Order: sequence, then C-alpha cells, then structure tokens
Amino acid sequence: MAENFTMAWLESLRFILNQKKETKQIISKYTLNSDDVQLEEAWRSLTAQTEIPPYVSVSQLQGQTNMLAEDQPELSRFDAKSMVDNSVLKKKLEDSGWIKKLFGR
Repeated sequence: MAENFTMAWLESLRFILNQKKETKQIISKYTLNSDDVQLEEAWRSLTAQTEIPPYVSVSQLQGQTNMLAEDQPELSRFDAKSMVDNSVLKKKLEDSGWIKKLFGR
C-alpha cells in the first residue's frame, strides 16, 4: 500500500512539474482564486520546494517537532528517526530506476 501511494504521489508531482497551465487551473478551482499572479506564485512554490526523489528529512522533521514541543511539551519525547522510513522510496522506486524513468533524472 505504501509503495502504491508513493507511486501515485510521484505521478502527481510529475504532473505538477510538467503541466503548469493545468496545475494552475486546478489550484484556481480549489482555492476559488483566479488571480494569475497568485496562481503563478503557488505553482512556483510547489515546484521549487519539491525534491526528486522526495526523501523525508529526519533533521527537518525533528526541528519541526521541537518547535511544536514549545507549546506541547509531550512532543519533546518524539524521536523523528523512529518515524521515518524512506526504504520504499529508496529500494522499490529509486534503486529500480522507476523514478529516473518517470522524471528522466
């Protein structure tokens, strides 16, 4: 199930990266915003913040958790390493060449 979800998610990323006009139309539809300047910025934001392959960063997750722990002290016990498993992405999709084939990278 995780592999299929990840594959579908990566397919959607490819669409976002390669179908700018259509992506902006979708953003417009669901945000009820037709301002092209804002739609362009939303599309740029999506594409600029997307790394391929999109591995989860343990240090960034831990940093976000530490920030949240300021208001929710019980989160200070959270260990991001115990929650991150990039193996589906690495072993099944990257090492097999599927991501390279999908993105041409």
